[in-house]
Amino acid sequence: MFSTMSRQKKAEELVKEAKKERARADEAFESAQTELQEQVQTIDEIRNHLIQQTMKGFHRRFEAIHNEPAVELPPLSETTISQQLEPLYRKSELPPVEIEEVGGGKGGAFFLSLLAVIVTVASALLIGAVALNLPLKLETFTQLPRLEKILAWLGGGAYDPSLANPLYGAIGLGAAVIAVWLIVWSIAMGKAAGRNLKKAEATYEKAKAYADQKDRYTQSMESLAHSLKKLAKDYETFDIFMEEFNAVLRRIAYTEGEDFKHYKPKSQEAVRRAAECAAAIAPLLTIALITTEGDPSTQLTETLPKAEALRIALIEDKPCGTAASSLQDETVIERPKKMQEVQTEDGSEDKTSQAEEA
Repeated sequence: MFSTMSRQKKAEELVKEAKKERARADEAFESAQTELQEQVQTIDEIRNHLIQQTMKGFHRRFEAIHNEPAVELPPLSETTISQQLEPLYRKSELPPVEIEEVGGGKGGAFFLSLLAVIVTVASALLIGAVALNLPLKLETFTQLPRLEKILAWLGGGAYDPSLANPLYGAIGLGAAVIAVWLIVWSIAMGKAAGRNLKKAEATYEKAKAYADQKDRYTQSMESLAHSLKKLAKDYETFDIFMEEFNAVLRRIAYTEGEDFKHYKPKSQEAVRRAAECAAAIAPLLTIALITTEGDPSTQLTETLPKAEALRIALIEDKPCGTAASSLQDETVIERPKKMQEVQTEDGSEDKTSQAEEA
């Protein structure tokens, strides 16, 4: 009996733990997802302004310059950060794990015990009635005198008529009823407790597997939010400096025209630095954030220190090429020479290269 109660209690505790584990994992996941979505919204706003307005505006101004420095400006991706993370959001939508209670079995054990008690009492009374040659009809068991005779027979009269006592019979029958109840209840509940324990163990394992998988996505989201927070700071710096470069190119084009060869040395250096920095920034705006499994990508991990190095180079007015040279992918490459239409000596039009590095 005590073993039965112990197994039932353990089953109930496992169910409680399964609920706690599921609730903990869901709560941590929702918190991480909310934080990530807020961070994604912030960085998308910064990145969108940087790409759509600042960088594209710089590209237009730089490409309008004739004989510009041979610096290739990589293309800009317009895919938002939030669009990149949609697969992660879909993967993390796990079907909820169902946790069933393990109270089942108590009702069945009670019913079987009650039935066993009824059978026991009925059998004892029937045996007594038969032994006393009493008619087997309802009145025999409802009339008090006859019922006392049966109880007296059960209370000792079966062995010695002088020992017959209805009180002893009632006590003996009550003891038998209690014993039968406990035995049947223990057997029935023991089987139910065994089933409940197995079901509870399986439920806990399902809840644990669900929580482990949910925790993995939670960790990924926390890591992504942390990384994007750093990257947003770098993007904001890039935007500020690229706006400044835009203003510099606009001023130079307004005051010195659109031919790089005719610019003052200081202006040529300013244009060259601006183009070099723009070329170094562009690859950092087009990175794969997550793997197919939904984890932060190696490219994102490698980009963070590179973006930070470039941010520092901008702030400290150091060559962007130095920071760019640390990038895994080449960011400053020689641009195909720009073909311009020029007049030949005989007046005909010919396409020759006028792109010279100052």
